[in-house]
Amino acid sequence: MAVGTVAFWHRADGWGAIRAVDRPGIGFVHFSHVRGVTGYIDLIRGQDVEFEWADDFAQDGCQWRVEWVRPMANG
Repeated sequence: MAVGTVAFWHRADGWGAIRAVDRPGIGFVHFSHVRGVTGYIDLIRGQDVEFEWADDFAQDGCQWRVEWVRPMANG
């Protein structure tokens, strides 16, 4: 499991990117990959998350893809 922050999120389209602490570049994340959120799924820029990623998958300017992501309690 990796830790990072939300780099950006396109709310209307339901996708964005995660910037990892220990991985270069950014990872593509789709709303269907978000775990632990009920109702409308929305990630917030700068929000801390934990996630798992898949290697060698470039999409929409991202260098890798997030398999699943879960927001962490900031604070």
